[in-house]
Amino acid sequence: MRKFYILLIAIAAFASACTQQGRWTRQQVRDFRHWLNDYREMVYLDGMDDAEFIIFADDVTGLLEDQYPDYVEFIQMTGMGDTVDMVVVETIVDDLQANHNNMRYFFPYEWLKEWSILPEGMHHKELRAFYDCFAASVNKSYGSLDAFVAAAINSTVDDQKILSLARQCAAPYQQMHSSSAEHKK
Repeated sequence: MRKFYILLIAIAAFASACTQQGRWTRQQVRDFRHWLNDYREMVYLDGMDDAEFIIFADDVTGLLEDQYPDYVEFIQMTGMGDTVDMVVVETIVDDLQANHNNMRYFFPYEWLKEWSILPEGMHHKELRAFYDCFAASVNKSYGSLDAFVAAAINSTVDDQKILSLARQCAAPYQQMHSSSAEHKK
């Protein structure tokens, strides 16, 4: 009976070691997420609130943990920063492709109002339609969202071209809201 318990403990210890192998510890995940905060100032990420950024950081951390299960080896790896940059960009692109309304992180509604591109008081459905149009225009103009994101992150986006695309998509809403404002007078 005693041998049975020893065998059971040995099997449990082995199984526990196998499940732990290839995963980062909670502290390592926390440390890495904290390090990702340096990316908060990037275009797209700076428009996220804390909860959205936590989800984004979890996605990046999960991808890297899957690709590089040994945290210490990953942190010491030559080119680690470039690898993180690449995964951050890929995650942004995936976010945009999953939902074009994520363009709002590149061009928040408040900015577009300040630049007199979008009118005050737009409804959620109108904003959704605007961002769908805007994302489709950008995609058509740049060939792909990947190319646009790379240009945006590298600050090589032609601002006038982007603002022109935004104005084209905003035109119906400018007219709609200006005519409704005139009717109220």
